[in-house]
Amino acid sequence: MPPSALPRQLTLAGFEPATPGPTAAHATREFVRGVTVDRTGMARYLHIIRAGDDPERSPRPIGGRKDRAPHRTLAETPIATCEAQILGLLADGDARTFNRIGVELLDHTADTLMGSPYDAALWNLVDRGELEHTLDHPVLFRIPADAACVAAETVDRG
Repeated sequence: MPPSALPRQLTLAGFEPATPGPTAAHATREFVRGVTVDRTGMARYLHIIRAGDDPERSPRPIGGRKDRAPHRTLAETPIATCEAQILGLLADGDARTFNRIGVELLDHTADTLMGSPYDAALWNLVDRGELEHTLDHPVLFRIPADAACVAAETVDRG
């Protein structure tokens, strides 16, 4: 198999962010769409690395959270619902890590969402080309700029 046919690898070189400073300055990061990435072995965890400017989830209440098994609760959410929520959040044009998506949508960090319908929804959207992402860490996801333009035109024509 030629090397170009192999899946691309998300990179974790030196555990340093791809660009210095907050990830909000993502204009210098390269985003890809339609690129198959290797999500096997250790590579399956690279997209849960948080960025330095990711929000924190809310403090735990005294006695802990009411939902003591969020993995089970999250597993009941239909993937289509998760996809719609992710697209709704990313519609503002900001690129986000999976961790930030989870905190902003559900007040759960990416480690809790790993393997959940939200994780499946994220990669479904990537696989369908509805999201683009960086190949270096922290991995950022966003709606492609050309897709946002098409969506805005559709709304304007209404």
